[in-house]
Amino acid sequence: MERATFLALLLVAQFLREVPGSGLKEAVIWLPSGVAIAGVWRLGASSGWIVALAALVVRLQVGYPNLIVVSGILGACAEALLGAWLARRLRIDGAFARLGDVARLFVIAAVAPLSSMLLSWIGRALPGEAQYVPFYTGWDSWWRMNALGILCVTPMIAILARGELASWNARRRLEAAAVFATLLALLALMLSTSTIGSTSVLLLYAVLPIAALAAVRLGPLGAASTAAVAAISIYAATLGGWGPFIALPIDERAGAVQIFTFAVLTGPLVLGALIAERKRDHDVIRGQSQVLELIATGQSSKAALAELVRGIELLIGGSRVSLLLLEGRKLRNLLAPSLPRAWCELVDGLEIGPRQGSCGTAAHTGAPSVASDIEHDLNWERFREATRPFGLCACWSVPVRDAKGKVLGTFAVYFDAPRAPTAEELRLLERAAALAEIALERERSADLLESINQNVNEGLFRTSRDRGFHYANDALARMLGYETAQQLMEVRPEDLHVEPERMLEFRAHIEASGGIASDEFLLRRRDGSTVWALIRAAVTRAPDGSTPHYDGAVVDVTERRGLEERLRQAQKMEAVGRLAGGVAHDFNNLLMAVDGHAEALEQGSRDETTRRAAHQILEASERAAGLTRQLLAYSRQQVLSPQLQDLTQVVDEMGALLRRVIGEHIRLSIQHAERGMHVNCDRVQIEQVVLNLAINARDALPQGGSLAIDTEPLELDERATQGHEHVRAGPFVRLRVRDDGTGMDEETRQRAFDPFFTTKEQGKGTGLGLSTVYGIVHQSGGIVALDSALGLGTTVSVYLPRAPTPQQAAPAPERPSTQASERGTGLVLVVEDEPMVREIVTANLRSAGYQVLEASNGEEALALGERRVAELDLVITDRIMPRLGGDGLATQLRRARADLPVLFMSGYAETPTPTSVGEPVAQLAKP
Repeated sequence: MERATFLALLLVAQFLREVPGSGLKEAVIWLPSGVAIAGVWRLGASSGWIVALAALVVRLQVGYPNLIVVSGILGACAEALLGAWLARRLRIDGAFARLGDVARLFVIAAVAPLSSMLLSWIGRALPGEAQYVPFYTGWDSWWRMNALGILCVTPMIAILARGELASWNARRRLEAAAVFATLLALLALMLSTSTIGSTSVLLLYAVLPIAALAAVRLGPLGAASTAAVAAISIYAATLGGWGPFIALPIDERAGAVQIFTFAVLTGPLVLGALIAERKRDHDVIRGQSQVLELIATGQSSKAALAELVRGIELLIGGSRVSLLLLEGRKLRNLLAPSLPRAWCELVDGLEIGPRQGSCGTAAHTGAPSVASDIEHDLNWERFREATRPFGLCACWSVPVRDAKGKVLGTFAVYFDAPRAPTAEELRLLERAAALAEIALERERSADLLESINQNVNEGLFRTSRDRGFHYANDALARMLGYETAQQLMEVRPEDLHVEPERMLEFRAHIEASGGIASDEFLLRRRDGSTVWALIRAAVTRAPDGSTPHYDGAVVDVTERRGLEERLRQAQKMEAVGRLAGGVAHDFNNLLMAVDGHAEALEQGSRDETTRRAAHQILEASERAAGLTRQLLAYSRQQVLSPQLQDLTQVVDEMGALLRRVIGEHIRLSIQHAERGMHVNCDRVQIEQVVLNLAINARDALPQGGSLAIDTEPLELDERATQGHEHVRAGPFVRLRVRDDGTGMDEETRQRAFDPFFTTKEQGKGTGLGLSTVYGIVHQSGGIVALDSALGLGTTVSVYLPRAPTPQQAAPAPERPSTQASERGTGLVLVVEDEPMVREIVTANLRSAGYQVLEASNGEEALALGERRVAELDLVITDRIMPRLGGDGLATQLRRARADLPVLFMSGYAETPTPTSVGEPVAQLAKP
């Protein structure tokens, strides 16, 4: 169809030539030259036969001699082929929307006619029939008419062949019709009514404003079309004997028309190209602005990239654009709105590398890869067959790189016909790739920031001296009790600090050091509470050395500081506990001697006064022993006898005692969430815990009040047991003792478990009440928590591990009778480094009828025992002694006699009864 149209246009163009008896002696515009170049440029060199056929028809019609006909045909074909080759070689865009393309058209118009002139001259110079034809000497006129024909119709046909007219909407078509109607009316008026004369020729230049208007409103197509219509109309009128040029002498007439036609043709073409370039630049800037606006307003990268692809397809006519992202070594299709889906699926997952099409090659090399003709491009050799069903003939690909040069993907532009890019088009694609990089990196940065904002627990911020917060993430807002980061950013950073002067010192420090610094600060939350925060910050410096910003991270260390404080407290109590344990051990040795002698005095004296005094000594010793037990409980060195106890029953059975202890002015209530909550504990020690807590509550209620004791089962998770290495998460029973008394301030609460710390008057408290509770509970595998405030009372919560299976609880131990038992027999080895203890033990044993061997240390005892090991009935030994302890002594004696009974004595009870020495073995606590 296109070839038939080409032939028809050539034949029609032949009729506008000089006609005998017309107003011109020779042709002014040779339109076939322009039609021929446009057709061969569009259809390729293979369409040259159409040019030859049309040239043959016109020359036979004129009646030229055969040689002239042949040379004329060859000249016409040479001119068309040369012009089309130059158009491709010079990379002229058929839209003629750039001034450079118009300038290159002028080059073609100047050069191409020379080929037809040369061949025609050769034909006329050959001997034969040509000698009977007058030799044509008007070569300059020939060159001008062919050049004007090229300028007249080649741009118009090239633009129309691109299908631009089909893209016009109805409004633009109506506007074009109005412009051409105005042009034709003006031409008709001027050619029919103007006074014939040289002055009237100037009036014809009135068509130039119409052509300029067409260039402005309709672009290069409007400019080329109006110029061509005006030129052809004036040429045709002059041929017909109309118009102002008829007034000129016939010999000057053709030259005058050519000069006028050149002005009418070139002005609109140049103006149309300039306006198109300006519009194109405006469209490029507007497209970039739209893409950047989408990026800046936080729209998704896909929306910005879709706008970018649409803009490129509009700016590069006939293009179909795709954007692919690089994942590893493979390209993944992101956007390709104009390409067939099947093609997109085919290239999705393309491995990058050399000769992997334009896209794979560009991504591999990091440089643009241009295939002007896929059929002949080596990079497309493997994929050439795949492109044919889709009609893809050319592909330009530009890599998308980040700021460091890393390839993120590729921009690809496909065409349905072979086409090479201009330098401007490549620059446009590179700008598009840069915009794509901005969109992709911005979204990646935004996604990263959003992920950090949502998932990172550390607070992040940027502040300045003058503006306060520039940025704060949600984690920082949550940390400080604000619902959103925006609410937090409305607060001055100084107002968040309990000690703002420390913040100013910190700023000065990081400004002076220029590096990263960190410190802990007490921050004020929105509700007025405080939180300890570790702030790690750095300063950013402007080129002038000023300090515009402070960037940093904030970590809530309140819990860590609490754990550190608890660790310090535990270490402090451990140290004091060791001291208390040592004192208790020595004191127990003294008490043992006191008890022994007092019992001997009570049993051996007949004087009632003496016996009563001895009994009072024993009672005082028992109270002193209770004090040592409290010290040992505090230091967690007390010997416990844990058995399964129903905690609810233990508390209930203490009810009567507690009511007598606290007095009638205090209301006591005991409640249990459920019955049968069992724990493994020493009943006496747990009773001591409840009693101590009740006494503390009584002292906090001098004017009366209420004391509530309740028990409840619950689960403690790992977070609740954090910082308590001796406790494992699981089921617990909570014993809670609450009073509505005077309470205590924070400083007192922090020291409440310290040994010997008391707020009572001198002589009214030992300071061991709560510390004893702490030691017993800790040794029982539990946790103690204290909550109190001035005027709001005190709550002490004891958490004990819940036992899985209830068993009958053991009764409370009773003091052994001091009455003499029946006399015994046998040999006993007594080993004790404390002389008073050794003396009372040996005295009691001898009075009971036993034979006794004495030793002051393990080595001495080993020497005695090895000599008489077969006779020994029992070894009584202290655990901790110089020069060989009781454990080592028992082990060595057992080597000589495996069944030797051993009874250990200890005032420490740091370790359970040793089992490594074998049975029979037992342990007795001092005193």
